[in-house]
Amino acid sequence: MAIPFTKYTFTDSVANDVTAARLNAIGDGIVQAQQMPAARVTHNAAQGTTTAVDFVLAFNTERFDQMGGGADTMHDTVTNNSRLTCRYAGIYLISGNIQFASNATGTRYVKIRLNGTTEIARVQLVAAASDTHTLHVSCLYSLAVNDYVELLALQSSGGNLNVNSAANYSPEFSAVRVA
Repeated sequence: MAIPFTKYTFTDSVANDVTAARLNAIGDGIVQAQQMPAARVTHNAAQGTTTAVDFVLAFNTERFDQMGGGADTMHDTVTNNSRLTCRYAGIYLISGNIQFASNATGTRYVKIRLNGTTEIARVQLVAAASDTHTLHVSCLYSLAVNDYVELLALQSSGGNLNVNSAANYSPEFSAVRVA
């Protein structure tokens, strides 16, 4: 559990004396700041998308998944592996990066979706050449406990098109609590 920072003003009055409890609260806050909830996940194989259909990307590998020293983490590589789930309410920086296979037709999108319904960020690109297209999306968003976010790909090439698996940048999905 994240401990909120409380500024103490120390004076000569007994009510504001330095106590072990106050020092422990400060120490706990420092530890929690070092272990802010953060996860970055990826997938080790290409994932196929169908034209004009939102595709929820799966993530079977964790680069890291830390949660304030607790047992609950933001990601599970098996159950609902498309999701990063908020365990501590706060403001999160959420980002995703994908690379589509080479194709010169249509538009490419990458989106961040909240709780399976609400789109909270989107980036799009109109394909102008037969080349791979890499897209990045990010946003700051206030999440409540048990909110989850997913990364989606959408393309309109007229046929199936893969989201490539490329070392260290596709597909990648991350969230870190910043406040």
